Amino acid sequence: SLFGAKDHARLKNTVLSTFLFFTGALFLLSVLLILFRDPIFDFLNVAPSIRDEAARYFTVYMLGLAFIVANDFGLCTLNALGASGFPFKMSLLSMVLNVSGNLLAVTVLELGVVGLALSSVLAALVVDVFYFIKIRRSLAELGVLKETPTRVSFREVRTSFRYALAPGAQQTVMYVASFLILPIINGAGPAATAAYVVIMRIYAVVAAVYQNSSKTVANYVAQSVGAGKTHLLAKGLRVGLLQAMLFAVPFVALFMLAPRFVAGIFFPSGFAGEAMDLAVAFARTCLPFILFNVINNLFHSFFRGVASAKLLLLSTAVGTVSRLTITFLLMERGMTAVFIGWAGSWIIEAVFCALLYFCKIRKQYARA
Repeated sequence: SLFGAKDHARLKNTVLSTFLFFTGALFLLSVLLILFRDPIFDFLNVAPSIRDEAARYFTVYMLGLAFIVANDFGLCTLNALGASGFPFKMSLLSMVLNVSGNLLAVTVLELGVVGLALSSVLAALVVDVFYFIKIRRSLAELGVLKETPTRVSFREVRTSFRYALAPGAQQTVMYVASFLILPIINGAGPAATAAYVVIMRIYAVVAAVYQNSSKTVANYVAQSVGAGKTHLLAKGLRVGLLQAMLFAVPFVALFMLAPRFVAGIFFPSGFAGEAMDLAVAFARTCLPFILFNVINNLFHSFFRGVASAKLLLLSTAVGTVSRLTITFLLMERGMTAVFIGWAGSWIIEAVFCALLYFCKIRKQYARA
């Protein structure tokens, strides 16, 4: 909204203040999670046979958490500055670095799961450097990099926090749901645990592609509201949906048609077993339903853009409760319950978000 209102000097200080505050907060959170690692693992029912490797992966990933989350900060900042094409390039770069880093770490250096964590952290660090350079250039083009005083202000942090509160609460709800489901996954055995790590990598690759489009919509909507051009909101939503689908569908199709090849990227060369079979089953049966999650992400971004925390949290709660309910009702089926719960919740939430938009939101802004 600051960019839409052309308040560029305040925008610069908001970016700086928010970055410093949340980086410090993430560092403290990472330290606390590492200190309480063992109780967390006990709750998650991590099998003794993989506990040492899981601990190493967890520690490395947590130490690099700030770098990983900073990718999202850079993406949202540049989208807000109108440079929405650059984050898409960074998403592709991150994907390439992650995949190539996984291959190097697992097959060449034989670092195992620690190599997977290092690959994620180093890929994020490289992307962060590019984001930092681009943000500096964008601020320079706006004439505020050196021409206006730079101040770290908690007032600006509070302003950002007001916008970040709803998505932060949303992410917390989603992470809590995943946290509650993990004991079911780990209880299914080491193969299920190993498969879930790979499944999350596959999911992350596809999600990185369409989430960039969704976050672009959030900033477009916020800028339109800030400029008083609410008649553009519906058009932005339609274009965002088309763009996200065009980006996501090819990846989903590739992973469905060649699931063993894709999953094999994240396993040691020549690996075969139950973990591979579970990863392949996810790509073939569950991943296609991620297209419903494309719709969810788009509406989440729209709700953030219009600063409707209530609708954002309500839609997320519907999806989260659906996932937990389905998974726990079918928990005796192990990973199949996880897959059905995931896919079912995506569908239910997509329908709910569409109903919210067409029955309430679109009419509200049409009158504005």
